[in-house]
Amino acid sequence: MENKEKLSFQEELFQNFKVHLLEQLNIKEALTDEELKQNLVFIIKQYEIKFKDIFSDIFKYEYVRNILNTGTMDKIINFVKHKKGIDEQKKEEIIQSERKNCLDVLNLYGLEKTDQPNTYVSTITGLKIILNNDILDIINNNDIFLIKPKGKPELMGPHALYTLEYSENYWESFKQNIQAYIQNIKNQEYIEDLKDYYFWLTCYHAFNNILKENTQNKGGKHVKN
Repeated sequence: MENKEKLSFQEELFQNFKVHLLEQLNIKEALTDEELKQNLVFIIKQYEIKFKDIFSDIFKYEYVRNILNTGTMDKIINFVKHKKGIDEQKKEEIIQSERKNCLDVLNLYGLEKTDQPNTYVSTITGLKIILNNDILDIINNNDIFLIKPKGKPELMGPHALYTLEYSENYWESFKQNIQAYIQNIKNQEYIEDLKDYYFWLTCYHAFNNILKENTQNKGGKHVKN
């Protein structure tokens, strides 16, 4: 009985969520779950097309915001400031925190790697997204303390050595630079469109997650009966 009541409550929440979505979409008639989902997909695709040429910029914007807002940046600075030798456990915690920051951005945009150079695909719409080498370096670097050598990539050759960076001054400067980057994006004319894009992405992920959960619950209930 408790499972049925819980399922009924979840379904009621889902219905309320869909009513809110229809209001946001300014749609008066009832839609099936799939129709509602496709409306969200259509909207997100329009934003993907709009931001297609600057997707690397908005990827970096969300990534560095994550680093700041989740405390990863402060953990790095505290680590290099107070370290006595290298505490591998604390270092690993920071690395994993940064990797989650990056993965969260990939999940937000629904991006998956393709076999084509610099190309990801939106799992939401199927649209191909080109990311520049700086963003690929962020995605592929599994140790944030491992720093790419400075200089023009085309002049460095294939065996240019990365270095480990534990300087407090370096990371304080890094923090200032990403704060400036965030402020620069906030000053762009497209910032309101970017906020709307995030709003619809959040709606899509919430809708999809609840839909999957309800489908699984219904399947489980059916099996029990």
